[in-house]
Amino acid sequence: MAAEPELMAALRGRLILRPLDRGDNPNRTHQLKPPLAEKVIGGKRLPQWQHEISGSGRVFYCPDLTDKVVWVTKVDLAHPKETA
Repeated sequence: MAAEPELMAALRGRLILRPLDRGDNPNRTHQLKPPLAEKVIGGKRLPQWQHEISGSGRVFYCPDLTDKVVWVTKVDLAHPKETA
């Protein structure tokens, strides 16, 4: 799909500025459900979110608001099997 680089660039900008904001499209951004709802990164348990970059493409990420970093944990251009 030709638009994926543009979609990823837009998502990168959104994650930098407002990783938990669902205002632009609440149906495409949400925290994952258990057992994927949290992930341990660097010894910290962080919430894990998902953003739908296309009809089937997904980006999983963990915002660490304390350290002001967003960890991208998975990018999948097909629908991830673990959320099916």
